[in-house]
Amino acid sequence: MRQRETARIAGEAYKAAGAPWPEQTVLQEFDEFQAEAVMERSLPELVETDSGVKKMHEAFKNASTRPEQFKTFQEIFEVIIGRWADGKLPLEGIEPWEDFCLRVQNGLAQLCANGSSGQNIAIFSSGGPVGVAMQRALDLSTEATLKAAWMVRNCSFSEFLFSPGRFTLSSYNATPHFTDPEFLTHR
Repeated sequence: MRQRETARIAGEAYKAAGAPWPEQTVLQEFDEFQAEAVMERSLPELVETDSGVKKMHEAFKNASTRPEQFKTFQEIFEVIIGRWADGKLPLEGIEPWEDFCLRVQNGLAQLCANGSSGQNIAIFSSGGPVGVAMQRALDLSTEATLKAAWMVRNCSFSEFLFSPGRFTLSSYNATPHFTDPEFLTHR
């Protein structure tokens, strides 16, 4: 929903400036992975069975400031999502990491196959699909893909160039449209 709203706002700005903007097309291939569900289903058991996760969870509960809470949450998040992505936390009813990556890769392949020379395509998505696009462009491991995804800022943009048989990175996580550092947020 957030990505659709961002696309709508961008479209309104283009139209107000007299620039063309196409109708939105929703492609499920670029939906984010189910991070909240992975966390909700995994955290309670890991707090009971894994001393490292339990320690991080206690630090999160005892954090006294918002930045401290964010930092300790991110530590827990990275451990749990990393284990899930490595296949160490299979969760029934939740799309596995490999399937998520394949879904996004299929979406990218579909756009590359249907695009034409000089065409610009805007995809409004989340950090996970951006990370998978980075994975495709740079041949990243799962761990490096997750690290790239976790660094994606809200409303940043990344540019990829593509042609038959080629998909390359041009820019990553750019935010020149923000002048106030307070707008540089994650998640």
